[in-house]
Amino acid sequence: MYRVNLLPPKLQREGTIDVRRLFLLAGITVLLAGFVGLCVFFPLNYFLMKNELELTRQQIAELEPVVNRVQALRKERQDLEKAVAEYRAIFRERKTWSSFISGLDSITPVDLWLTGLEISRRQEPGERGEGGTAGGGAGSRPAGSPDRPNMVVFKGVSRTLSSVGVFEQHLHRLGVFERLELKKISAGDNGLNFEITGYLREETTR
Repeated sequence: MYRVNLLPPKLQREGTIDVRRLFLLAGITVLLAGFVGLCVFFPLNYFLMKNELELTRQQIAELEPVVNRVQALRKERQDLEKAVAEYRAIFRERKTWSSFISGLDSITPVDLWLTGLEISRRQEPGERGEGGTAGGGAGSRPAGSPDRPNMVVFKGVSRTLSSVGVFEQHLHRLGVFERLELKKISAGDNGLNFEITGYLREETTR
């Protein structure tokens, strides 16, 4: 089939569709629409993010007192736990020393008696503080001492020299002393005055 265009040549050219130009116009339109969309999207997104940030700051400000109270309670709890631990350690230590002192009667010879007992801490180089002393068969450590005692000094009087040696052997058999030293022995009005120093084992002082 043949088609005949009876229009003049001028009109025939104007009626021709330019596909290339059409794609160009469509591309420009898409770019313009995208640019306009970006111009609207970014300011709107910035506005929303700014509002959200401000809301977050307000929530943080409202929660800050609660956080401070929680931290204060946590610190108070830690202090209480520390105080309870120290109290238990002191109670356990006093109970240990009480049992130790009470048990001295069972290992003391009949012709030997103690006149003094000093429980203290041997000073190490660069160490401060002194241990407590006590007489008449009791010993203690002053509150606030930075370290536990590690030395016990026994002072007493014995009728015979052999009883001093027996007493020292009995102390050694207790298993709490690293070593025992007879520091002094001399004749007195009531017998032999002696002084024995016992150095506690490291695990005993814990």
